[in-house]
Amino acid sequence: MFVNRLTKELVEAKKKMDDASVESDKKTFLKMQIPKMESEMKDTKEKLINILDSDELDPRGEYFLLAQKLTK
Repeated sequence: MFVNRLTKELVEAKKKMDDASVESDKKTFLKMQIPKMESEMKDTKEKLINILDSDELDPRGEYFLLAQKLTK
């Protein structure tokens, strides 16, 4: 899933920021990308919550349950 991929990328980026062997150019790039990834994750979670709140979804459906897990 998209949120899952972003979460993994964010964790890897934060690990690289703490790694002394990573070049300063890459760290500068990561400093710019981390807030963007965090913002994108927040926006995606908000969109999922809005979808979950919609009356059109079957609250017992498989996708509904999956989306609930992703937003917690």
